[in-house]
Amino acid sequence: TNGTWYSRQGCAEEIRVLSDGTIPQAELTSCGLNGGPLEGKGEYPAYLACNLFTDTPSMYIGGDRFPKVMQDGRDGDEETGYIGNLMKSSTAGFKYFDCKGVTKISITARGYGSGKRTSYSRFRMTPTDYAGIAAMILFDAIIIIAKIKGELYASYNPYIIINPAADFGTTYLIKNINLVLNPFSPLCILALAAYALLCFMPFIIDVKEDMQWKKSISKI
Repeated sequence: TNGTWYSRQGCAEEIRVLSDGTIPQAELTSCGLNGGPLEGKGEYPAYLACNLFTDTPSMYIGGDRFPKVMQDGRDGDEETGYIGNLMKSSTAGFKYFDCKGVTKISITARGYGSGKRTSYSRFRMTPTDYAGIAAMILFDAIIIIAKIKGELYASYNPYIIINPAADFGTTYLIKNINLVLNPFSPLCILALAAYALLCFMPFIIDVKEDMQWKKSISKI
């Protein structure tokens, strides 16, 4: 703690006394005397790490060569501890957590590093992601083709024209814009459907993920 042997952090682990009187080495975990794995939700401070090391073997972990648990302020201040001095090959291990139903994990970090910045992401494209991109490209293509062929008209101005079916083919002049109302063609209907799907895709994806989340929670 704080990179010195003279700053300690209290830890506790359950021990077992065997029938022959021996005591096996207690496993070092982040659970302490919790009686089981920590709940896989909420926010946990970084000082719960039960393993903290680098690729460099060392008996002494002081100084700035290794990561260390530290805090802002002085002893006794209500400050949450954190892991500082993280560097290349630093490993902070936590165990155990009950992660049933957990679909994402995030961390809070701060840093003032110098040199080339790096980032870490475990995101990987899935077949569903590729299918979504393909669908958006297809919908855009349909809309563009319909627009080029004159089968689709779009205006960002609030023009509202209500006309009976007999008026199809009538030309309206609105602020020097010739608006011709023609009967809906198959391409026009297809383009409007593609536009509607394109607009509602974020909502559809959000509903799908929400249903998956509720399904995974129900299995716990």
